[in-house]
Amino acid sequence: MPGLTRSRFLVVAVATLLAAPFLCAEDGGIVEHSTPSPSYILVGFVGGFVRHDNPHQGPVLFAQRAQRNLPKNSYVHVFENRHRRTAYKTIVHLLDSNHDGRLSDEEKRAVEDDHKTSGRI
Repeated sequence: MPGLTRSRFLVVAVATLLAAPFLCAEDGGIVEHSTPSPSYILVGFVGGFVRHDNPHQGPVLFAQRAQRNLPKNSYVHVFENRHRRTAYKTIVHLLDSNHDGRLSDEEKRAVEDDHKTSGRI
């Protein structure tokens, strides 16, 4: 058992050391690091019993091509049609800038404004 306890301590110590730069501010406080919303969100669906990563399906091929051509901070993903709810939750999470689990009116307006200024829908 002493070896197991030592291993647990080592895992906790390494995890703490790895997380420290992300949690500590210059003044000793906690900092919340949020990732900016992607410049593009491209979501595709495959139907039936087709897997989301089947390289012979049109939506998968299109997503791969788009991923190569869009900016690096773009989100491109193909979901199986039975995972529509997961796709919805993923999109809400990507657009939810304050990470409260829902889109506020301000967040919705920001998305609408982005569409209007970019000319893309």
